[in-house]
Amino acid sequence: MDLEKDPDWQFICDCEKIRDCLLHANGRVDLSKDKEYLEKIVFCSNDLLRIDLKRIVITDGFLQEVNKVLYSFLTKVISRETI
Repeated sequence: MDLEKDPDWQFICDCEKIRDCLLHANGRVDLSKDKEYLEKIVFCSNDLLRIDLKRIVITDGFLQEVNKVLYSFLTKVISRETI
């Protein structure tokens, strides 16, 4: 499995950056060491994420997308194990 080219894996890596910002900077993008990358993630999120008062805001739609992508990724991993 070439994870570098897998869009689900890339989304999961982006989620990790969001998680790190929430945990280590209390959601404040301006305090994050990955400020530019986080702003790019938010900009490309199709309004599933936004920045309000310098903090990342996670929408219900984003959480639904996370569930969908995790399910898709795990399905791919499991299907490779059964080969």
